[in-house]
Amino acid sequence: MAPFWAARLIMPCFDITVLRPPTLPKGRRFETEKDVDAASRRLIDRLARALDPKLGEIAASLTDCRPARARCGAPLCPRCARIYRIWLTGQLLTAVAHPRFTRHRILTLYLGTFPSGSLDQANLARARDQLRKRLTRCGFAGAVAIGGLEVSFRSDTDDWRLHAHLLVLNARPRAIRRLKFQLGASNCRVQRLRDPPRQISYLQKFSTGHRPRTQTGQRRSRMYPLPIAQLRELALWMDQYGFTDFLFVYGARRRGSTIRVISRVRHAQRRQRK
Repeated sequence: MAPFWAARLIMPCFDITVLRPPTLPKGRRFETEKDVDAASRRLIDRLARALDPKLGEIAASLTDCRPARARCGAPLCPRCARIYRIWLTGQLLTAVAHPRFTRHRILTLYLGTFPSGSLDQANLARARDQLRKRLTRCGFAGAVAIGGLEVSFRSDTDDWRLHAHLLVLNARPRAIRRLKFQLGASNCRVQRLRDPPRQISYLQKFSTGHRPRTQTGQRRSRMYPLPIAQLRELALWMDQYGFTDFLFVYGARRRGSTIRVISRVRHAQRRQRK
């Protein structure tokens, strides 16, 4: 049986592979099957060359992944990650198109820093629970927030940063200001939703690279492969999780292959009981 994120057909108007088609140049198109096949081969080669028994097992699992037959379902797998991101992006684009939502914001929230070598201390279940409680305390009850968690490595500070990329719908401006005050302006970035396909498709990523140079202006710095020590740390950490562990939903629920918004009344009552 196919996993939920690979089982549902997506309408073309919400299909990111149609909205950002293969005809666009790399960096503007959504990654193609050819792109992720190449990325998967490079990743498998690096894992295998590390001569680490555990990384060898992970490399073998990625090698055996066949999207048309048996998916490995690992967040580290570029092939499976692409299919999952197509599903999640489709769900979010569908939510944005709903007439009940009139205020759309993209939030990037930095949730914690972990020195290199201590990534195993980053607990996704705890991070999701703490974030939900923080949103409620800041006045987000009745709003909807959906997105993904991600870790990224910073070579200049030699640490990992855990952050959440969220699509936030119908949140009161006062609630967002309160959240920004609590986290600190540098740890809460707010954007208007101006280009839904492009912005929403970046809300969940599973990168095995890093950007050692600081971004200047709108142009992002070049991505480089992680050093082998950090790749090992990331691979072992991600190997304990599935895609749903990285999924964050607030004011909504996943039912099978569909994310459904909870009504405002039910959402408030649920938060009061907690």
